[in-house]
Amino acid sequence: MSGPALATTAAAAGAQPDHLLLDVRGLTKRFGGLQAICELSYQVFRGEIVAVIGPNGAGKTTLYNLLTATYRPTGGTMVFDGHDLGRLSPHEVTELGLVRTFQNIRLFPNMTALDNVKVGRYCRTDAGLFGALTRLRGTRREEREIEEQAMETLAFVGIAHRADELAKSLPYGDQKLLEIARALSTGPRMILLDEPAAGLNSGESAELVELVRKIRSDGVTVVLIEHDMKVVMGLAERIVVLDHGMMICQGTPAEVRCDQRVIDAYLGKAV
Repeated sequence: MSGPALATTAAAAGAQPDHLLLDVRGLTKRFGGLQAICELSYQVFRGEIVAVIGPNGAGKTTLYNLLTATYRPTGGTMVFDGHDLGRLSPHEVTELGLVRTFQNIRLFPNMTALDNVKVGRYCRTDAGLFGALTRLRGTRREEREIEEQAMETLAFVGIAHRADELAKSLPYGDQKLLEIARALSTGPRMILLDEPAAGLNSGESAELVELVRKIRSDGVTVVLIEHDMKVVMGLAERIVVLDHGMMICQGTPAEVRCDQRVIDAYLGKAV
C-alpha cells in the first residue's frame, strides 16, 4: 500500500494525513557490496503506533541506526517534521524529539535507576559547563526539576520503587522499562522501540502493551521493531514488513496477516 491507500489507512487509524511526522523516501544503505536497505519509502503520522517487522537480517535495526544518525544513508532522504535527518548528528536528532531504545539493553549499569533517567533529561537543560561548575541558583533549581521529572517518568513506566537501585541489579523486565523511561525523559515526539518484548514473559508483555498505549496517549508517536506477533497484532495500527532490506508489504494487521509475500518471507515459499 502507498500513496492514497496509505493516507486512507492513516486516517482510519486516527491520524490525519496533514500531520505527517516522518517521511522516508528511497532510503538506501550499502556496506561495501552488501545492500542492507534498498529504496525504502514509508511515512509515519503523528499519533500512530507503527510496527516494523521482518525476518532476521531484514534491515530493521539498520533502519533505526539510519534514522538516529548512527549510520549515514547511501541514498534517499529521511525527513522528521521538516528536518533532514541525513544531515544531523545523533544528539541533534535527539533534540528534535526522535529517540530510540536498543535490542540489547544499554544502560549505565553502575548508576541508579534515577540517575539513568536523569541523564536522558540533560539534553533539555540550559546550565552548561559554567553553571555546573559555579552551582548558581538557577542551576540548582534546574537540577531539582530534573530529579522531579525523572521520578515522574519512573512512576509513569511503573518502577518508581526502584529509583535508588543500581541498574545492573534490576530484574531484566525492569531494565527494559528503565531504558524506555530514559528515552521518554528526553521529551520525545517519536520513540523507536527495538524489540521491547524480547525476553519478557506473557504477563510482562501484556504490561508492555499497556505502557506503549499509555505512551501514545501521552502524545508520543511510537514505532516498534518486534518479533512477538501477539504484541504486534495487539498494538500496531499499521505494519511495515521488510525482507532483505526491501519493503514487501505495508498495511493494517489484518491485511499483513493474509499477505502471501509476508507468509513466504517468514515460512519460506512453497516448492
